[in-house]
Amino acid sequence: MDFDPLTADFPERLEVDEEQEALAQTQPETHSPLVLWSSNMVAELQDSTLAVSQLVIGCSTDWLALLRLVPNKLEIVGSIILANHSLASSCLHPNLKDSTCLLVRAVGQPSLLVLCQYPVPDEQAVLWAETLYAHIKPEQTLIFASQPSRSFSIHNSEDPCCYALMTDRARSRASGKCRVPGLPAGQLLTGLPAALLSLCQVRQLEATMLVSDQAGAQYSRLQQLQRALSALLTTLPGQWSWLNLQEPAVRQAAKDLAAASPAARASLYA
Repeated sequence: MDFDPLTADFPERLEVDEEQEALAQTQPETHSPLVLWSSNMVAELQDSTLAVSQLVIGCSTDWLALLRLVPNKLEIVGSIILANHSLASSCLHPNLKDSTCLLVRAVGQPSLLVLCQYPVPDEQAVLWAETLYAHIKPEQTLIFASQPSRSFSIHNSEDPCCYALMTDRARSRASGKCRVPGLPAGQLLTGLPAALLSLCQVRQLEATMLVSDQAGAQYSRLQQLQRALSALLTTLPGQWSWLNLQEPAVRQAAKDLAAASPAARASLYA
């Protein structure tokens, strides 16, 4: 029996089709992060969403060491669970040795801190950022991040180790010229920092980022970050003085980083 007249109407299966199917089967399915709130936050949520005046996001080891030491008392109010990420041996309080992401409130301030201590894979960064802003609606966002040292043209210790980036809306509302240098032309953000700032820009949100290099978290380096933070806060509208860290906090942050295991210090730089 001859089926040529029938099969001739159908396109042949191409090799590229088989390659695409094989690639689709090997790619892991991406799941949205899970946002969990503590029971005492239920009354403040509207459709599982929290509205805050100030959102502070820390997603690098050096900045996290500093943010843990803000003068205000910190209260853990939730967490963000990354799919396929183990929480074994993690503590229920901010700890540089943990791979967690805690949602923390500075008591007495209309703010929320997101202390992200696990590395978010580049392919999940956009989904992570979208999930965060689906559950938190801030008026202002301040992001603290870092990038590999090779991303910056740093030649000696006199070069800045920290740069500021702003969305258009944040730049229009800044009170005066920012004293922290902007990211030089030709140098690009990658990963989670890029996903967060891009989302804020597209949605016309007021967001500012301080991004540092990963040359190390020595005491002198932390001092530079603290000075950059103080300079930036003077240009932001609103009350940000609660985030202004003093010298004792910088010294303690350096000690905490030194006490953390090498794996913990390097975890966010993977």
